[in-house]
Amino acid sequence: MKIKGITTIASVMMIFPIPSSADVFDALTNDLSIPAGIYDTTPANILNIQLQTVISTGNCEIGDYTGCTLNDVNNDTNIDPGNKFKPEIKVRLQADDFANDGLASNATLRQRGGYSRFADQKSYRIKLDSKNNLWRNQRKLQLNKHPWDVVRVRNKLSFDLMKDIPHLPSLNSQFVKLDIDGVSHGIYTHIENVGKEYLINRGWDKDSGLYKAKNFSFRQRTAYNLDTEGKPLNKDAFERRMDIKRGKNHTKFVEMLAAVNNSTNNFQTEVLDKYFNRNNYLAWMAVNILTGNLDVSHSNFYLYNPKGSDDFYFLPWDYDDTWGIEEQPDNVAEGTTWDKNQFNPQALWSSKFHQRFLEQPNSLNLLAEAVTLIKNDYFTTQKVQALLDSYSSIIPPRLKDDTEPDFYNLPTSISENNPDSDIRAEYDLVYSQLLARVQQNYNRFIAEKESPMPFDLEIPTFENGDINLIWNAAFDPQGDPIHYDLDVATTPDFQAGTIKLSVQNITVNTYSKYWEHPAGNYYYRVVARDNANHWQNSNESYTFNEGKDNEKTYHNSFHFTAPEGTPLTSLSNLITLGTITYDGILNEWTNLQSFGTDPADINGTSGNEVDWRQAWMGHDVNGNIYFANSYDKSINMTWGHLTYMDTDQSKTTGYIGGSNNLPIGVDYMIQGYHLWKYTGTGTSWSWSYVTPLWYSWNGLNSEMTTQLYNIGNPSKIDVFFEGNNAPYGNNTSDFYPDDAMSAGKYFTYSLTP
Repeated sequence: MKIKGITTIASVMMIFPIPSSADVFDALTNDLSIPAGIYDTTPANILNIQLQTVISTGNCEIGDYTGCTLNDVNNDTNIDPGNKFKPEIKVRLQADDFANDGLASNATLRQRGGYSRFADQKSYRIKLDSKNNLWRNQRKLQLNKHPWDVVRVRNKLSFDLMKDIPHLPSLNSQFVKLDIDGVSHGIYTHIENVGKEYLINRGWDKDSGLYKAKNFSFRQRTAYNLDTEGKPLNKDAFERRMDIKRGKNHTKFVEMLAAVNNSTNNFQTEVLDKYFNRNNYLAWMAVNILTGNLDVSHSNFYLYNPKGSDDFYFLPWDYDDTWGIEEQPDNVAEGTTWDKNQFNPQALWSSKFHQRFLEQPNSLNLLAEAVTLIKNDYFTTQKVQALLDSYSSIIPPRLKDDTEPDFYNLPTSISENNPDSDIRAEYDLVYSQLLARVQQNYNRFIAEKESPMPFDLEIPTFENGDINLIWNAAFDPQGDPIHYDLDVATTPDFQAGTIKLSVQNITVNTYSKYWEHPAGNYYYRVVARDNANHWQNSNESYTFNEGKDNEKTYHNSFHFTAPEGTPLTSLSNLITLGTITYDGILNEWTNLQSFGTDPADINGTSGNEVDWRQAWMGHDVNGNIYFANSYDKSINMTWGHLTYMDTDQSKTTGYIGGSNNLPIGVDYMIQGYHLWKYTGTGTSWSWSYVTPLWYSWNGLNSEMTTQLYNIGNPSKIDVFFEGNNAPYGNNTSDFYPDDAMSAGKYFTYSLTP
């Protein structure tokens, strides 16, 4: 088992504050020059592209695609990074602005994309045969269907808005209607390819380094090892994480990673200023925050390293998982959820470079300045509205036309039994919601920017009857103290009644407890909180019934298999004098052994029923005995709160119930916070009052104490608990342990070693 460090990250990292600025985008010597006039500024329209397939005889296999057909291309769903089989076919391309050149074929067609390959409608890459006769100065055309985006405008909307932003290059994009062999395939979004022509069209050196992130976290790996000429020793391994688009010598790339991963250097001067451009990075981060980009932590961006330079610039790519797609009705209906740590900047914490930036004391303030500036100057409501209006007359009418191929493939929550008008209404709803998304994403960023960063949970271990739970310490950007809430349950969503262990306000990032539960599947979660109650979940999630059409993900839920435990029936807690504070807050009890967690199994209506969660007992050398209890519901202390004690371990003495149905012979009873001694014959209800207990209760918790001589100075106590809910208008009783009455179970507390 790999155990990660349990010290806070700040304790092992050198922190150097990033200076604030009156203007967050002050000019820097290595600012990226984006030439004027490179963006298509014509009003949004739909370009027509026609393809005629040219099929010949032969094979359809790696190295020989001469016999491949359009069906072979469409059936290519292998997304393994090591997959070498990429079937493509010859086609003849003709477009509104690409005249018929008279050739039998002038391009090749293959499928493109990742998980979008599983959609019914495919995305395509077209590569022109000629290096000179280009389409809009581009050799590769990338036609994206965006099958999970119901409105099909999110990507273009993002890149159109980016055209005005300084320090961050955008991409040209067009709406396209594609016909193949005379059959309409509907509306696509063409996105400019980031490659050789991209560099040339911007006046940049075509031999510069250009990398596309696929599974890249800015961490050093053997996959990036190079030979003496700067070429990868294993190119396949390298490109499983970082796709090399341009460049032959990658020494600077490896040098940059070494600096990023050197935790002892000065991040400001030896990493950020030396290998990156702060303005470019902040602009890229701000755009991802304002668009609500859900898929940019380890992929879907480029790094551009100008030839002969140390600098690496972030280039944007792929913005279809944005603009509130997490609230798209089909995702809501399918139960598809995103956790709070999947939004930026928290989502970037698992990447080394972003982590080091966010650790700097002034980083979030600087980022907030950049986000606010770009929202107010470039992502304004007026600009978003103008772009949506420009699309509205050409895209929605096509997509809402039931004679077009896209209509019945739109990802909506509408069933087959609903009228087509419901599909159109849902489309219009989502389209209308786009306008408010920038402000909503901004508000979420401001509300969450002081939350702790996400962290990792480790696999539990079992030793000497204990379960040992460990997780990485959460980092708080403001340096606030962190405490943790821990739950263990038998269901991944931690349903009421399935929680077997629950502990709050843990001040370290590990917890051990006696394991008393049956063997089987369990789940645990940890929530980190600071003193202002800003909170964060772990990175872990559990996906049930995995498969592209039928799966559900539970965030902050770590699945593990537990061995058979031994039910705890006896414990002893010797308490140091003065450590118990009577305030109804159980911080001092969390490191003491409890009798275990009782299920949340009382479903009353009045809101204050006794529903046991946990109970502790303790004693000190001065002859005091202590009781602490926690509940699943807020409690008002009444006679319905009952603690039964057998102080001589004999059922022949004490109260055994009117029908001899109690598991012990009760010698003393705490009713509310009053102590009673039994004086009856065993089955009769007869008690004499002894004394009130010192007590405090606070919503979900209570604490009580009395002197041991009040209960006869026993050496052991058999005990069980009842929550009689009659005082609250509910005739249900909650027994703890749960099977106290049905199976005669009880706990034993020992006052001697």
